[in-house]
Amino acid sequence: MTRTSANDMENDMEPEYEGSENVSSSEDDDEDDEDVNITQLSEHSDSDRDDDNNPSKKRNTQNQVIQKTETPVRKAGKEEDQKKKYIKKTGVRVNHTAFMEWVPKLTENQRNTIQEIGLGPLLTVNLPQNDQAFCYWLLDQYEEYSSTLYLPRGNTIRLEVDDVHIVYGLQMGGRRIIESKFDHDTEEYKNFLTEWRRTWNIRTGAPSVSKIIKRYTTEVGFIGCEPHDNFMTDFLVVAVNIFTKSSQSTQANYRFLLSMMDRNEIRNLDWCEYVLLSLDATVEDWKQNKTTFFKGPLPFLQLFYFDRVMKKRVEQPRTFPLISTWTKKMVKDRIIEERKGYGLGRILDKIELPEPEVPQENVPHNVQGEAVQQLVQQPVQQNVQGEAHNVQQQENPKDFMMDFIMLMNN
Repeated sequence: MTRTSANDMENDMEPEYEGSENVSSSEDDDEDDEDVNITQLSEHSDSDRDDDNNPSKKRNTQNQVIQKTETPVRKAGKEEDQKKKYIKKTGVRVNHTAFMEWVPKLTENQRNTIQEIGLGPLLTVNLPQNDQAFCYWLLDQYEEYSSTLYLPRGNTIRLEVDDVHIVYGLQMGGRRIIESKFDHDTEEYKNFLTEWRRTWNIRTGAPSVSKIIKRYTTEVGFIGCEPHDNFMTDFLVVAVNIFTKSSQSTQANYRFLLSMMDRNEIRNLDWCEYVLLSLDATVEDWKQNKTTFFKGPLPFLQLFYFDRVMKKRVEQPRTFPLISTWTKKMVKDRIIEERKGYGLGRILDKIELPEPEVPQENVPHNVQGEAVQQLVQQPVQQNVQGEAHNVQQQENPKDFMMDFIMLMNN
């Protein structure tokens, strides 16, 4: 009787989840069953060797011998399938596709409020499911201590804060986003969490991202609600967990809320620095155990790579922000090319950022130009006036003497 190894038992018992390296497809399961039947046939043929003289069993024995001769070929195929089965992959706890399902159901008022806090570009995301094998390779090439992507043939690309701005279109510069260490870091933060958790009937932790999205897409009273403070807090939790930093558990990451209690200050936060720092930290954590979920800004890293590495001179749109430019079809086509050679291609310079809009305060352009010209010329005019004043002072004594002489003659 064939003995089953401990590793085979563990693989059979291992639960399936997105991102596991040992997840087997339905095709692999069918092939496993097929191999078991072949093994059983081989065992029966060995046990029936004494019955070779029995005419009634000769035909069955011949069939079994034929099947035994085919077995090595099937085993070779099985080895190839095992290699495919253990291709290194990685997944994420929360996929951006869930966020994409929520966006069309947002009301205009909700969208406007999200735009006001500076997260509007995230609403334009239109990306397919992650290719887990490509994502594993991409993360493995990222060196978190120098924020550098190492590519084949000695090519490297350094990631900087403005790259996050180019990809996500979020605020760059401003107040730093600080995460809490404890729920009671400040009394205000403690009370803020208590009020927010009360809306979810929990005392500690946080709801899952999927539960938040489900509330605002399926539950009466929450669909199309006003963008009140609780709605904005829930949206922030979803957006940050998908596009910046999540957690290994089903509970959402909420530590960043320490910096977002004041709704009016959210747009003034340095989102770009926070995303890049989160990438460095989460890659470092992932490399400790690459079989776990990756909890960092995977959409950012992928779009950054797609934009900076050009394949086969295929020109692609490079407009700001990139998250609004890349589509499902573009990413799928790119992944097909990537499978022919990860990291190969021409390294491009980063796109130029658009000129920042300076508030004009309703002053006409020509008036502003004249004002600037006057400001520049003002020191010269002052100098000229000073010289004229000195000349006048020099001419005053002559005028006085002429008046005195005319008075004496009279």
